[in-house]
Amino acid sequence: MTRTLLPALTALTLFTACAPLIPHQGPTVSIGDASGFTTTVNLRRKDLKPVCSLEHFREGFRYTYMSMWNKRVETILEAKPAPDVTAYYSGKLFHSGPGIKAALNENPRSRDGYTECQEASHQQGTMHGFLYALDDLKSLEEGAPK
Repeated sequence: MTRTLLPALTALTLFTACAPLIPHQGPTVSIGDASGFTTTVNLRRKDLKPVCSLEHFREGFRYTYMSMWNKRVETILEAKPAPDVTAYYSGKLFHSGPGIKAALNENPRSRDGYTECQEASHQQGTMHGFLYALDDLKSLEEGAPK
C-alpha cells in the first residue's frame, strides 16, 4: 500500500506547488501616494470582526502604519549609514499628500465629531496599523544590505 500512496502523494505535492497562488480576497489598505513610497496591506478578516466602520478603521490604520514606518526609516537615514544602505532606504518614505510626510502629530480633537462606532473603529485601526507596521518593518530591515 505504501508503494501506491507514495507516488500519489508526490504527484499531489508537485501539482500543489505548481498551482498559481490565489490572490488575497479580503479587505486592503492602500498607504502613501504617488509622490512617495506606496504599498497595499492585506488585512486579515479576523482583525476586522469588532470593527463597525471599515473607513475609520482604515484611517487609523493608515495613519499609524505610515507614521511608524516613516519614523523608523528617517531614524536609519539620520544615522548616515553606508551608501548602499542609504540607497535602499531613501525611496521608502510614505507621503500623505503632495510633498507632505506622514508624521506622528495627529490632533485627537480632530475626531470630536466621531460617533462611538467611528472612534472605536479608528482605535482598532490604530492598534492593527502598529502591529502590521512592526511586521513589515522587520521584513524591510531583513532585506537591507549589510
